[in-house]
Amino acid sequence: MDPEQRTPREMTYKAGWKRSKIVSTPGKTEAASANAQPEAARAIPRPLRSVAMFNERVIWKHTPLPPVAAMKAVLILLPAAVFALFVWMVFWLSRFT
Repeated sequence: MDPEQRTPREMTYKAGWKRSKIVSTPGKTEAASANAQPEAARAIPRPLRSVAMFNERVIWKHTPLPPVAAMKAVLILLPAAVFALFVWMVFWLSRFT
């Protein structure tokens, strides 16, 4: 469907107690809106943008998940290991009293 043939759509949303509407304009292409900076990025002062970029790219980076079989083994063995460690600590503490 060509952008000229699209009819303007209204989308409503609610944030807390406030309701608002978003109206799409047929002249605006999706590629132009994808390249635009988000409003939050423009609100960050220029000296802090590198810190914000580091925050988004490094700190909040998606991590790969381990295989399901490994996760099952961890979920089964972790409580047993914690219990064994607790019993060992109680044993060593009881020797010093």
